[in-house]
Amino acid sequence: MCKVIIRINQIGDPKTEARIAADLRVDLWAKSKVEIDSDDPQFNSKCDLNSNQRYFEFETDFPEEVARVIETFGYSNKVQLILPASTAA
Repeated sequence: MCKVIIRINQIGDPKTEARIAADLRVDLWAKSKVEIDSDDPQFNSKCDLNSNQRYFEFETDFPEEVARVIETFGYSNKVQLILPASTAA
């Protein structure tokens, strides 16, 4: 398993940024092999107090699936995918 961090790009509207994170969690759950429960509070987005940037993180055996969902479903310009260097997709 590898740790995945997804940072939501700041657009100046916290509600929209939270919605992007929520939509992506649902898409990961529904449209890939990634085991992430979009209703589980542990997967809720958090806000980095230093940068004021929203993010969520989780562990998965399928980092390439995370990258595929981001690309396929139009999140590429909305989020940044951060993977450990040894598993970068």
